[in-house]
Amino acid sequence: MKTSYHTYDKGKGFWIKESYFELVSYFIVKSFINEELEDKPMWYLDVYEDFLDITNGYVQGYAYLNFEGDLEFIEEREQEIIVILEKAIDIIVLEGEKVSYNKLNKWEEDKKDWPDTKIEWISDVYAEDLINVVNILMKMLKHECKENIDVDWKVR
Repeated sequence: MKTSYHTYDKGKGFWIKESYFELVSYFIVKSFINEELEDKPMWYLDVYEDFLDITNGYVQGYAYLNFEGDLEFIEEREQEIIVILEKAIDIIVLEGEKVSYNKLNKWEEDKKDWPDTKIEWISDVYAEDLINVVNILMKMLKHECKENIDVDWKVR
């Protein structure tokens, strides 16, 4: 699986395997849906659609968040997305300590309509690792990301 780079401010961001980011995006999309999408401004829907496309594997090989174009460094927009990210963490926490590889593979079957984009998970994923990525996204939106980060799941 390829690695993608996500940045927002001053070229600081993180590298992450796309399969990992697809999974993190899955929880972020659930958070957007829980907040309802009706009557939301276009920039908000664009951010949602970026995460949805990543979740569904539509942008494998070039996964990209257009935070700069959508949020335009406007604090109110950044704060709205931070709230979505905080609620995504709440959703992840509800999964417990880890998400089983059986559940991950079921999600792959349910969410992917292009067979070539499906990932076969062979191990569980720990909630702590997912939350770490969401926290990095929040740091980016708070302009607290001071260095590039290479994200990897911890081996347990």
